[in-house]
Amino acid sequence: MILLVDVSEAVALGTARYQDAVAKSRQTHRGVQKDQHGDNVIGMIGELIVARYFNLPWHHTIGASGQIDVANKLEVRTRRPTQGYQAELPYRTDDSEYPHLPYVLVIFNHDHHAFIEGWLYGHECLARVRECNLRPDPANGVWYIPRPYRSLGELRKLLSQ
Repeated sequence: MILLVDVSEAVALGTARYQDAVAKSRQTHRGVQKDQHGDNVIGMIGELIVARYFNLPWHHTIGASGQIDVANKLEVRTRRPTQGYQAELPYRTDDSEYPHLPYVLVIFNHDHHAFIEGWLYGHECLARVRECNLRPDPANGVWYIPRPYRSLGELRKLLSQ
């Protein structure tokens, strides 16, 4: 299914918090400098897409940590694939994740098309780490959880309960 979203709405919301994001972009994680502003804007677009797809409320929290991304129910991870690699669901190795929540993967391609790939519960991500003997990325402390993922129909049913 293709969901059309006017990303200018997300970009306008992100611009309102631009100065804060720029300050945070200078922070590092385990010594690795990141483009946090760019990552945060792409992440915010992914959150907006998921909120619109499931008809859930969404409030932008660019660069905010410790808050659940969409409707206090879903965590969203938006990835830009690197040529030659499949984008996978990132799950952090620290205690900032929520094992009981669904983690939704949005793929944001370089041609600016985005789609919702699927989802897993946080505890399923941890189980997959053990099953596949995954190692965290040493640059950022993130596990990248491979497919398969759960279907969007299953998540829609879960959210309607």
